[in-house]
Parts: sequence; C-alpha cells; structure tokens
Amino acid sequence: HPDHEPGSVVFRLQQQPHETFQRQGDDLHTEVSITLLDALAGFRRTLTHVDDKTPVELKRQGVTPPGFVQRLAGKGMPHRRPHPGGAKYGDLLVTYWIQFPVSLSADAKDRIAAVFGADTKWDGTSSESTRDSAAHRGKQAPPAKASAAHDEL
Repeated sequence: HPDHEPGSVVFRLQQQPHETFQRQGDDLHTEVSITLLDALAGFRRTLTHVDDKTPVELKRQGVTPPGFVQRLAGKGMPHRRPHPGGAKYGDLLVTYWIQFPVSLSADAKDRIAAVFGADTKWDGTSSESTRDSAAHRGKQAPPAKASAAHDEL
C-alpha cells in the first residue's frame, strides 16, 4: 500500500521427514534391500526420486557387499549456493542391504555347494572378501525389511 513503508517478508520453512530419503545438506541418502542373487550377480532397477516423479536408475555389476554405498553424482537436492565446479545438485547416496534367506532346503544347499565348490574351506587367512565381510558384520538390515518371498530358497 502506498501509505506504508516497504518491509521484508520472512518465510520460515520446516522440512518434513520423508519415508524413503533423508537429507544431509544438499545430498540425499536412502537404503535399498536387494536379494542375495542381486548381490552376487548384479542388478538393474528403478527408484522413484523424492519428487515422486523422476525415475533414478540403480545398477550394479558383479558382487555388492552388505552396507555398500553407491554415490550417484548430481542426483541429490539443488545446491542453495553456487558450488565449486559448477555442480547444480548434490549427490544421492544409496546404501544396499542384502536379503538373506531365513532357511535353505537340502536341495538348495546342494546346488549352492555345487556352484561354490563343496570342498572349499576357509583357512583363516585374510582376503579381500573376508575384509569386506568383517567391515559389514552386524550391519545387515533388520529381518523386517526382507520380503517373505525370499525367506526360503
């Protein structure tokens, strides 16, 4: 109004929690459960971004260890200020958790033994695979995250 002195309008925004994504600065974090087969052989799937519209392709080739974090550059939230290097968006960090079966049938055990070699024994020495396992021990997703379809092979 012309008779009043101009002033500032102040907005105060409060971020609401999201069921799938957590924001840390301009980066987004999420956790994804994958099957044991996906963890061993690789996979490709689509995740819907925080805007509930944009598809984000997740893909891995080869073995994905439990707790592995995949960084998808530029798939996070818009930067609030100019960013070094000119990037306009933060990153999306996806942590993968493996759905292990609760039990195995005798036939499944035999087939797995045939694939991995039934006479293979661990000699207690360190290897890259044992370091990976030790680094993620106790960090599996809780059983509630596993689907019933993968409870038994």
